Amino acid sequence: MEDRNALYLVKLESDELNKLFRVYEKAHQMHVKGVTAQTEIGNETRRFILKKAAVREFQQGIADWITEAETHLVMDHVSASQVSKNSSERQQSVQSDMKTAQPKEQVKIAELTTAKELLQKQQKLKMEEESFKKSRLNSPKPRPENRSTVKQRRTNVKTG
Repeated sequence: MEDRNALYLVKLESDELNKLFRVYEKAHQMHVKGVTAQTEIGNETRRFILKKAAVREFQQGIADWITEAETHLVMDHVSASQVSKNSSERQQSVQSDMKTAQPKEQVKIAELTTAKELLQKQQKLKMEEESFKKSRLNSPKPRPENRSTVKQRRTNVKTG
């Protein structure tokens, strides 16, 4: 039962990672739309492509692990249903494999959690960056002072 729960949690976290990456992708697209310098657009695009490749590679590792875990669960179920002299030996082997798989599952869950947190932090940074840029664009610019106002201030400073 515990193995099924771990598998379920990994699938759930994997789905969450996919959702967060889609949000990151949309934030990236919005960010690039606001950038005017071609070199910066190129840099941002390259950075995004590298991130996307890393996430896809990580997701492929997760998919491979899920397939392996499901195979182990099926084999465990099949071996439990067979009654023979060798079935107890196979069951011991599967149990041994499952015991070694549990730390691996915990590592994968920790990796997924870390990736999720990283994406959330990156998303938060992008949003803050967008908000900062928008606030700079929307803030009123100081009016240029005319010469008489500047002369008047200088006079006030000298006399005061």
